[in-house]
Amino acid sequence: MDNLLLKAFLPEIFLSFSLLSQLLYNITKITFPKYNFSLIDKKIFFQFYYILFIVLTLLFNIKIEGIFTNFLFINDLASSYIKIIFIFSIILIFIFIWQSYCYQNLNFFEIFIILFFSIFASLLLISCYDLFSTYLVLELQALCFYILAGAKRNSTFSTEAALKYFISGSFFSCIFLFGVLIFYSEFGTTNFYFLNLLTLLPFNENMEKINIIIVLSMLLILLTFFFKLAVVPFHFWVPEVYDGSPLSSTIVLAVLPKIIIFTILIRFLFININIFKNLEFIFYFGGFFSIIWGTFSALKQKRIKKLFIYSSIAQIGFVIITLGFFSKDSIMSIIFFLILYNLTAVLGWGILTAIYGFQKQVLFFKRNQNFPIFLSNFINLFKTNRTWSLILIFFFFSLSGMPPFVGFLGKFLLFLNIIKSQDFTVTVFLILIASISTFYYLRVLKLIFFEVQISKKSNQLFQGNFLYVYQDFSISLICFVVILLLALFFWPTHLFIVSKHISIGFFKI
Repeated sequence: MDNLLLKAFLPEIFLSFSLLSQLLYNITKITFPKYNFSLIDKKIFFQFYYILFIVLTLLFNIKIEGIFTNFLFINDLASSYIKIIFIFSIILIFIFIWQSYCYQNLNFFEIFIILFFSIFASLLLISCYDLFSTYLVLELQALCFYILAGAKRNSTFSTEAALKYFISGSFFSCIFLFGVLIFYSEFGTTNFYFLNLLTLLPFNENMEKINIIIVLSMLLILLTFFFKLAVVPFHFWVPEVYDGSPLSSTIVLAVLPKIIIFTILIRFLFININIFKNLEFIFYFGGFFSIIWGTFSALKQKRIKKLFIYSSIAQIGFVIITLGFFSKDSIMSIIFFLILYNLTAVLGWGILTAIYGFQKQVLFFKRNQNFPIFLSNFINLFKTNRTWSLILIFFFFSLSGMPPFVGFLGKFLLFLNIIKSQDFTVTVFLILIASISTFYYLRVLKLIFFEVQISKKSNQLFQGNFLYVYQDFSISLICFVVILLLALFFWPTHLFIVSKHISIGFFKI
């Protein structure tokens, strides 16, 4: 039976063998004779894009659902949909990751092998249905992220970011493993299916101590998930790690893990739904402080990359609060919001990558060095290039959740689920904070359209026509994402249906 169900994991099997073959092939073929070390090449780019399209095709065509190795991994309706969405996001953003590596002269192809191992780990993590398998796959993904954070080997900032990420990640991995061991000591199993059956049984008054121990173990595991999602107060690693890492690694860390971690977190909460009622306040606490900290920290940022980082912390806060209600409708709204947020993040990081590419082509820095992009660089951009000004309008308004942009639909569904819970105080508070968060988005638009240029150096980055200097496939891809987000706002029915199917899939087993 396992041999038949093994076909359900054919995309993961194909990806693993493809990575091994690519590693062996590129080591022997793609070398530079003078320096005798491997270099990145366009062949590698097309090879990996080809692999991604094959994986996406396999995911579309595989219809087998079931369990593998006694519920160690599971392939259900929710897993299939999320894998397709995840690979589609990678296909969209891979061109920006590639270009970022080229701009920063990270000339070693092994980094793409590490990137694809993190994608492989993410696909497995979606199908994990056991705490020990979840721990092992999380560690595989984390090890890949540590290497990606330190990809720029000649940079002190990148090395420091990787070291801080490794130390803090290792500490929370120990906490997660300790929580798993407590679960195993109390229940005798770490399997989600059997844990679900056992936690449905009511505890007697004589078993209050056992109940407290189980709540403690669940709390330890939740803290690790909060660390992975950068929920306050476990966000301390994000600003320094994201900012110190190369731009390409920052894109990977900011876009890849979000929907994956939420998937495994929802599965974990579902099997402990009775215990979860004792820990709802943690989600309210983490969500509130994430929104407040992310919003007010973003207000004082002068660099566009830092603005994106703190904005992502605030956006995750809304999702964490909605997850605290844990119903089919709330899960559906979370999945809907995360899909839209992923696409918006692809657009935002794509724009930032394009700016770095324009910086390299126009300013001709010595040693191809890239300098930070400040908000002041956008002063009076509308007079320089109206097309990019309109794209930035769409991105910032969508991220802030202002109608009639697609980000409004995502936040509207989140607020609707909070209103359904009749918690009007929370709703009013969140609306006020959300209105404050629009300020730093509007500030950028004010610089673009209405700010008076004091000196010619303030926006020298955009002298000349940005759109026509930087003409390649990435510009077409940015325009495609903008059109896709516009289409999803006017015709969101199919995305609603997909989100609904995923939420129902979580509650099936």
